[in-house]
Amino acid sequence: MKKQISIREGTESDENYVNDICKGVFNSNDYLPKIWKNWIKDKNGKFFVGMYERIPISIYHLYFECKQAWMEALRVKKEFRKDGIGRMLLEDAIHRTQEYNSIKLLTDTDNRAALNLFEEFSFSSLSQQTMYWKPRIRNTLKNTTNEKSSSVEIKVMSPNEMEMILKKSYGNSDLIPIWWRFWDSNDEIIKHIANRALGYSITRGAEQGQVILLDTTKYDFRKTLHLIHFNKSELVNEIIEKISKDYNEYTIFAFQEKNHDSNDILKENGFNERLEIVILERKI
Repeated sequence: MKKQISIREGTESDENYVNDICKGVFNSNDYLPKIWKNWIKDKNGKFFVGMYERIPISIYHLYFECKQAWMEALRVKKEFRKDGIGRMLLEDAIHRTQEYNSIKLLTDTDNRAALNLFEEFSFSSLSQQTMYWKPRIRNTLKNTTNEKSSSVEIKVMSPNEMEMILKKSYGNSDLIPIWWRFWDSNDEIIKHIANRALGYSITRGAEQGQVILLDTTKYDFRKTLHLIHFNKSELVNEIIEKISKDYNEYTIFAFQEKNHDSNDILKENGFNERLEIVILERKI
């Protein structure tokens, strides 16, 4: 017989329960306990805890950005899995996001059990993405006194400049990522990103390019920079050298659509394929 649970909003005092629920997830290297203190204080998101006989046994997180909803971090304690609890949490999330046009989430492309569950609730695939990861960038710093580097002019871009570039790069309703969350691109969310991003324009002779990154440390438990936009493969590494001085303990990551032309540019600049994911959406 399936267990029935009650669901309440999470609080800071749930931290020990979260650690217990996440035991063994991702080979005991689950990110959720590590980011708990940051996320529980973020007013854009809320945790919801599934209770069985007054004990927390499951959890998930909803995040809201520019009137859009994202579901993540669904966890069920090991001994309560395969009892339909994940389904109950998903139903609860859908109910709580009724005022939004849709709810989005992601999962690994090879997580068949999760994909089957989401398909039952009319989630459909929006995009398959490859995540790329570059090791700590302090090791990429080169001797900048050579002729090639000395001819490079790098300028910091203003939010308005970044906004214009992002609007050209991401049309309306294209998916645009912020950390591990993907949103429908629109003027509001592009302005939101541009006001928080690091942007650099690069000139070397007749060549020009731009790079836009986000410091995503507030979302992550690691020091990370998210490479959101870039062009001109031969100039990308020049920017990495530039920011190495100020971000010498950071790693850089990026998402690109599967089999996208830019994938080769990332590989040429020292990025490694890390993970294949699929973005899913359920229209409300």
